[in-house]
Amino acid sequence: SSNKSVIFEEKNSSTAYLQIKNFSSSQKELEEILPKIVENKAYKNLIIDLRNNGGGGINAAFAFAKYIVTEDLEVGYFPTNKLNYSGYQPALFKTLPELQPKSTNEFGNELRRSPGVKLIFKKPTNPVFTGNLYVLTNGGTASTCEPIVYALKGNKKATIIGQNTMGAMLSASPFAVSGKYVLLLPIGDFYTYDGVRLDKVGVAPDIEVPSDEALNKAMEIINGGKH
Repeated sequence: SSNKSVIFEEKNSSTAYLQIKNFSSSQKELEEILPKIVENKAYKNLIIDLRNNGGGGINAAFAFAKYIVTEDLEVGYFPTNKLNYSGYQPALFKTLPELQPKSTNEFGNELRRSPGVKLIFKKPTNPVFTGNLYVLTNGGTASTCEPIVYALKGNKKATIIGQNTMGAMLSASPFAVSGKYVLLLPIGDFYTYDGVRLDKVGVAPDIEVPSDEALNKAMEIINGGKH
């Protein structure tokens, strides 16, 4: 299990638990496990554990959203230094092109050459999970995780349990310097669909508990306890 990026457990006959350790190397595992969870109609609850998930790329995030999103879900805006803006400017940001990148590289290349993009998880054509969704977070939940957590919380698609996320939300890309040396530099800022800049802010949970108590709290709610 320690070599896997995704850990699945059945907590009880109606509750599936999925720990996603990162969004870097988890794409294939998510594409294998999530359809099986969706197909099992006995699962009325799904716990997604993003504690200490430091993020990763677009590929795995879209693989995750494909089985969670039930309708178009606007994630937010990635403006770059080619866009003349100051703070959140909704009229300007709405003019940014909508992007459905096929890969993290494609996403990075688009940010390098454009004034920015608008990112939307489109309503999938495949079956999706429609039960109760619980997402566990802590101070190690960062980067790619944070717009997802914010969108799920803001659209009341999930109950967020645990602690405030890290607030490390700038889009970075590698630049070769010389030889084996590479610099990872921010190339895009990020604002949520409703204008919140998550960097150095993070996402607050719906239910705040210490990180190591988040799973127990989710199970307590599922088993009939009060929030």
